[in-house]
Amino acid sequence: MQLLLTKHITDRLLTSLNSILQDHYPHIDRANLGLQCELKKIRWWVIDEDSNLDILYRLCAQLRRTHIPDIALQLAHHALLTDLGMMGYAMLTSRNLEQAVLIAGHALEQAEYPVKSSVVIRDDIAEVHFRCDNLNPEYRRILLDIGTLSAWRYIQALIPEGRHMVPSAVFVSTSKDPLSERHSHYYGCEVTFNAQSDCICIPASSLLRRIPTGDSQLLRDCNLQMHHVMNALPSSGGIVGKVKTILFEQPQDCAFKLDDTARLLNMNPNTLRRQLIEKGTSFRALSNEVRMELASQYLVQTAMPIKQIAYQLCYHEPNNFIRAFKACRGLSPLQYRKQSVAESVTHGQ
Repeated sequence: MQLLLTKHITDRLLTSLNSILQDHYPHIDRANLGLQCELKKIRWWVIDEDSNLDILYRLCAQLRRTHIPDIALQLAHHALLTDLGMMGYAMLTSRNLEQAVLIAGHALEQAEYPVKSSVVIRDDIAEVHFRCDNLNPEYRRILLDIGTLSAWRYIQALIPEGRHMVPSAVFVSTSKDPLSERHSHYYGCEVTFNAQSDCICIPASSLLRRIPTGDSQLLRDCNLQMHHVMNALPSSGGIVGKVKTILFEQPQDCAFKLDDTARLLNMNPNTLRRQLIEKGTSFRALSNEVRMELASQYLVQTAMPIKQIAYQLCYHEPNNFIRAFKACRGLSPLQYRKQSVAESVTHGQ
């Protein structure tokens, strides 16, 4: 069971790299590439517990020097929100784009992933800055290219007009080279090089855009680890199943409140309350069930801070969330997270 984003992202990137080579560069011998990179595991495309970022660094660096100079950009171009699992789900069900960007930034800050992001508002422009902690200049450039363009692909996936959007501006910290035109191609706009930092600029108003959470399939694809809730939805059926579906697919819209959920179901709140009682349950019980299952998955599958999880689950005060979680699971959220990490280490997962 993986607590942080790093392993999950690395596995997805290695899988994507393998697909790119097989689909577009079949002449490249993948095993020989592993030998050239002096990898211990020559069959690097077989993902297991030994797959790590160092393998990705070496492969991309070798390909960048020889066959595919823009391999990092190609990898990022194929980035999907679904690659992020529960983190993708959290971003997709955020209140607005600003909240989604903050979730990703906070998670990366707490995780061991080497690329971090932050947002600065200047007048009517939002600047999303990226930095990389890796000391190797070549590896740092690869990670920044992947991280910055991937972030833009996630932003495009979150808002309705995203596919047709282009950034207001893009800044890259390296000097201009023959690869520079590829940056402009992928972003769809001019790119400024020799900048102080890597940065994507978008209108500040875009951050306040609500994220439509109506794509059920995308939600299910993002929620790769949520077996309990996902299995519960279809089996419940009737009004109970409908309520759970709304709570799961539109958490910010229903805010885990009876009146808002009834509105989304085109029902009178009193009618909804009565029908749930007839089924032997209550809105409060269903709401708490979904909230606690989501909270458990966020704690185990992401590096989201406790306060951020509370906010994501529509708790106005983090302490209210902590009390509710402890009453349900018998442990505080932090204790639950630490115990999950210990169990993962014990079982060698």
